[in-house]
Amino acid sequence: MKKFYFFMLTALMITFSSVTTAQNIVITEIMYNPPESGVDTLEFIELYNNDVVAVDLTGWYFTQGVTHTFGAVTMNPGEYLVVAVDAAAMQNVFGYSTAIEWTGGGLSNGGEDIVLVDAGGFTIDIVDYDDSGFWPSGSAAGQPDGGGASLVLCDPNSDNNDPTNWFASTTSTGVTVNGKLLLASPGAADAVCASFCNSSSSILETSCGTYTVPSGDETYTTSGIYSDTIPNVAGCDSIITIDLTINANATGTDVQTACGSYTWIDGTTYISSNTTATHTITGGAANGCDSIVTLDLTINPVATGTDVQSACGSYTWIDGTTYISSNTTATHTITGGAANGCDSIVTLDLTINNSTTGTDTQVACGSYMWIDGMTYTSSNTTAMHTIVGGAANGCDSIVTLDLTINNSTTGTDAQVACGSYMWIDGMTYTSSNTTAMHTIVGGAANGCDSIVTLDLTINNSTTGTDTQVACGTYMWIDGMTYTSSNTTAMHTIVGGAANGCDSIVTLDLTINNSTTGTDVQTACGSYTWIDGMTYSSSNTTAMHTIVGGAANGCDSIVTLDLTINASNDAGVDSSLTVCMNEPIDFDTLSSLGTAGAWLDFTNTPVSGVVTLSSIPGDYEFSYIVYTSNNCPADTATYTITVDGTCDYLSVNTESMIDVSVYPNPASSILTIQNSSNATSLKVEMLDMNGRVVLLENEVFKNSSNANLVIDHLNKGIYTLRIYDETSQKLFKIVKQ
Repeated sequence: MKKFYFFMLTALMITFSSVTTAQNIVITEIMYNPPESGVDTLEFIELYNNDVVAVDLTGWYFTQGVTHTFGAVTMNPGEYLVVAVDAAAMQNVFGYSTAIEWTGGGLSNGGEDIVLVDAGGFTIDIVDYDDSGFWPSGSAAGQPDGGGASLVLCDPNSDNNDPTNWFASTTSTGVTVNGKLLLASPGAADAVCASFCNSSSSILETSCGTYTVPSGDETYTTSGIYSDTIPNVAGCDSIITIDLTINANATGTDVQTACGSYTWIDGTTYISSNTTATHTITGGAANGCDSIVTLDLTINPVATGTDVQSACGSYTWIDGTTYISSNTTATHTITGGAANGCDSIVTLDLTINNSTTGTDTQVACGSYMWIDGMTYTSSNTTAMHTIVGGAANGCDSIVTLDLTINNSTTGTDAQVACGSYMWIDGMTYTSSNTTAMHTIVGGAANGCDSIVTLDLTINNSTTGTDTQVACGTYMWIDGMTYTSSNTTAMHTIVGGAANGCDSIVTLDLTINNSTTGTDVQTACGSYTWIDGMTYSSSNTTAMHTIVGGAANGCDSIVTLDLTINASNDAGVDSSLTVCMNEPIDFDTLSSLGTAGAWLDFTNTPVSGVVTLSSIPGDYEFSYIVYTSNNCPADTATYTITVDGTCDYLSVNTESMIDVSVYPNPASSILTIQNSSNATSLKVEMLDMNGRVVLLENEVFKNSSNANLVIDHLNKGIYTLRIYDETSQKLFKIVKQ
């Protein structure tokens, strides 16, 4: 509800307002029941800034009607703002592109309160619209309750909660919904307002210091009768006559004196004198205007000082507290004790010195006289003595006695010697003795005298012979190496006798010599000798020592004379798959070539190119390398499988007479020469088992030669087949 007195209050506040406090925002248009079927998409609420300054709507919200809280939105003076259920529908139907879509709720078709509140919770506007009574109503075309029209407030200065100030819109949109023409003007003045023109009113205003008229055009500082004209939304004038009274603000000075600091009526705590601070008490003057107070403050300092004290053990200070340890932080305030009448704050600087204690540790033999004048004959750890003022800090020094009384010790020095012995008394004894005594002054572990009695045993040296037999040389206990027999050498083992004396030993040595010989051997391939080594070549230098192998028990040294003859090797057993009637060249079938001889499956010798059987099956051929150098023969078996699914005679080989292969044998690269440039040739290699190990379908591509990489294949014999759809040519390839 926008009452007129609220408008007056707003005008009075303009002088002290900013964009964030001005609040003359009016609800000026409501579309609560558009002629739609089902869900309404054209409901909206129009706001109008009837103020003279911009208004920040950030944090404003609707508490009734709909649910929405405004974000960062500012309305300039005279500006409209539309909040709608569907912003896209507002654009599509009314052409209004800046509508804000509310977050929840909807407008009741039967009427309800719409309440707008600012960010501080202050109610800005209330409209309690209805679809009956004095409110424009009805569902006929052109009416607001489903007839297509919105409710419009023409004069924003009028009470918008008075139904007589509201009218059905006559602004046509040209859009028909369910047979009803939409009549509304969201974001603009409505055509219905054109029929209302100038209005006049009078207000009585009282202000302090200055007053700005509602239009904002003039500001007055003196009382008088003034006139103000405000254009309304219909384009007409609202003429206001203002009976203005200007009251003056009151001023004064607050004189204060304080110690240290002073908190004034402005809430500020001052720690130094001040004659410039001012504070305005709003409405504090007798005439209801502000009272402006100037501070005249004198700050007197609080006096401070330090009380330096030194005591032994404890000290009772002026604060009544007894301190038992040093303290530099305790303070005491003597109220009003300073010369200027302020408090005197005293800080304690106290040093507490303690009596010192200590222990006088003494060790004595027999007896001891202490600082207390007493003579003690036994150990004591309890006697105490106080030296008054004896501490370095001037306090007493309390000493505790820690006395150990020790006695002289006795003992026996048992000694065993060979021949003679010089004792600690400086005497040399040549015979056993158990009576001699000697006193070691302070020699006891406790520092007293030690009385020692001698217990001496004198022993004599022993003799003997060491008989030894050795081969070649012998190192004796004297560190000497002897190469011949010896019966005169002597050695003294210090302390070697059973009684701990020296043992004198005479050597009786016999030296024998080792024997030598040659072991002659002949072998095939390799030979394992008595030294555990396997030799694969002839050798005449290897030697082996048979420890203790000679008749005299010495070593026997044997030299090897070995002749190694080469073994016969026919290679490994292999297998090969060929077609019926296919020729095989036995001279190249083995990697050893013609070093051996071939026998077929009937043990008949074969050689050169042999055409295999036309009968499928497995045929065994033997490759034999015969005896040489007295070594046994070696045989390798080749199993050749004749494949009944192919016949070598059925393939035309003459069409490829210009195809050649080299080198053969080969180790890594095999070159195929295609002199005729035959097209679509394919290449495959098969191992001895007939398995395809290499296949190339486009190796030539109409070229005259091709290189096959075969270094990844194992060593052996392979069949190279070069063919097309009508012919083939076969090669036996030896992979080295």
